[in-house]
Parts: sequence; C-alpha cells; structure tokens
Amino acid sequence: MNLAAFSYAITRAVPAVLTKIHTTLSTVFLLMLDTVVVTLSGNVLTKSFTECMYEYRWTEMFRAKDGPAIRGIQDSLDCCGYRTLNHMAYPLPPRNVTTCAQETKRTHACSGPWTQAGQSTAEMVGGICIVLAIAKVPLVARSPAVWY
Repeated sequence: MNLAAFSYAITRAVPAVLTKIHTTLSTVFLLMLDTVVVTLSGNVLTKSFTECMYEYRWTEMFRAKDGPAIRGIQDSLDCCGYRTLNHMAYPLPPRNVTTCAQETKRTHACSGPWTQAGQSTAEMVGGICIVLAIAKVPLVARSPAVWY
C-alpha cells in the first residue's frame, strides 16, 4: 500500500508541485526582467543622457569616416549635420565640394530629430514592458505558494 502511494506521489504530485514552482519562478523572473527594461528605458528618456549618447555615437561615426551610416541617418530624418547643417555632415571632408544642405535643400540639423526618435523608441519599449508587467501580476498573485 505504501509503495502504491509513494509511486503515485512521485509520478503525479511531485511533478505538479515542481511545475507550479517552475511557473511561479519563471513569472517572477520575467517581472524582474520587465522592471530592469523599464528602468533602463527610463534612463534613456533623460534629455542630457540622450543628447550625450547620440553626440558620442555621431562623433564615433564621423571619426571612423562611416559615411553610409551618417548619410542613412540624414536621409531617414531629412536633416544635415549633427548640431548645425555643416557640423560633421555627409559628404565627409575633403570631398566637401557641395554640402549636404546645398545638395538636398534640407534646413535643419539632425541632433533634435535623432534624439526625439530615440526617446520615442524608449517610451514605446518602456510602455510595452509596463503593460506586460501589469498583465503578469495577476499570474503571480494567482499561483499558489508551494515553497515546501
């Protein structure tokens, strides 16, 4: 009789308990991960951090003479240069026969639009993570506490 009960416990009860523990731990881990992502996206939203980060990245591309990357940003945001129309703009020197603004008739620099695009993305990621975290809270609250 004891062997039958023990056999039942091993095959049925223990896996069920382990499944509940695994599910609860997984959900708690995902909530912690959401918290980290929301915190990091919140840090990106601070204007001084964002401006510094984007200026550093643009300067890196300019020093590496990564014209296609700079041109891609300028074309997608319809702008020229970083701080002004001629500041670290594509086409890169010494090929600067004509400037970006002369070639494309663009009238504004890229620092503002690029920073705004990054902040919008961070807001979107943060918002999605908040919604997902709120959706997971009932799952954690509903799962039974089986820590024995």
